[in-house]
Amino acid sequence: MTWSFVVPGEAVAKGRPRASIAPGGQFARMYTPQKSARFEQLVSLHAREQIGLQRIEGPLRVTLDAFFEWPRAKWRSRDPRGQAPMTEKPDADNIAKALLDGLSAWFADQQVAELVVRKWRAAQGEPARSEIKIEKLGG
Repeated sequence: MTWSFVVPGEAVAKGRPRASIAPGGQFARMYTPQKSARFEQLVSLHAREQIGLQRIEGPLRVTLDAFFEWPRAKWRSRDPRGQAPMTEKPDADNIAKALLDGLSAWFADQQVAELVVRKWRAAQGEPARSEIKIEKLGG
């Protein structure tokens, strides 16, 4: 079985956990940065539309293609830029962490037997987005 969906907007890398001191100064509270948390919620929202509420069991292959817009300064009017691999930040592994945390309602990270993460510059004029495909592996 296979599920595919698109999350609009730029993919966000999982931020480092932050800590704040609780009133009284005796306890620290750990939390995920707001930007990462919003991306995880967006992934969850779009996954719910495609997958529904069922939990996915067994080994999985997850493929993520994260498309980022070309900066306006690099646009070409005569020869528009096409899709191209991206080597700038954010790091692919941190994007995958945020994505998998957003999908934690459907499966656990340890179920992912194969993970493919690719970063692209979208063709000039195309919107930023993340294309996600989840496949059950045999068995």
